[in-house]
Amino acid sequence: MDMRFGIFMNIVIGIVGAAIAAAIFRTFGVFVEGNWFGYLITSFVGASILLFIAKLVRR
Repeated sequence: MDMRFGIFMNIVIGIVGAAIAAAIFRTFGVFVEGNWFGYLITSFVGASILLFIAKLVRR
């Protein structure tokens, strides 16, 4: 299945995914504050989770 989103949707997914991942990490006691690399990893994980969920929903 092809998941093509425009640039705007990619930005939205990245922002929302970062917020979701930060909430999940906080729930499990993992804090990545103050480090840009930690924020990058958090955003990547969150966006990946959100894209996975979007792919399941679009089926």
